[in-house]
Amino acid sequence: MQKEKHPITARFEFTLSPPEENQAALLAAIEQFGHVHALPEAYRYRLGLIVDELVTNSIVHGACKGIDHTIKVDILNQGKVLIIEIIDTGRPFDPTTHSLSQPCPEGAPIVLGGAGLCLVRRLANQMHYTRSKDHNHLVISLNKVPEENTYTWLK
Repeated sequence: MQKEKHPITARFEFTLSPPEENQAALLAAIEQFGHVHALPEAYRYRLGLIVDELVTNSIVHGACKGIDHTIKVDILNQGKVLIIEIIDTGRPFDPTTHSLSQPCPEGAPIVLGGAGLCLVRRLANQMHYTRSKDHNHLVISLNKVPEENTYTWLK
């Protein structure tokens, strides 16, 4: 019998419909998932931040008037990696190719927009986007780092 390369040790599923009413419950459930599966605090924070930024973007920018907007978040705990899948029924949007805002020169007015997506790209180890029929499908992988220093990933 062949052993699985990356066995699933835990799975988390949450559907937001309507998303704007369920986002706080989603984030609380992700935090609880992290506690139950003994994920380090810095890793739980990174996981919650990534999901929060992407779900917020979908709610704010992806919703189409007259169309039910649903967001599904799945998290697979697979040994040394977490796989996050976010599927939504919003407008087509590929966060892996979207241009990011440039840093503001000192003294220049701050331009809003793109900072959250830039942060997500920096925190994720890999991101893959596909569009199928009327759904955006984003898969993000986060490598687990043993005894991760809280501030290491911000450098």
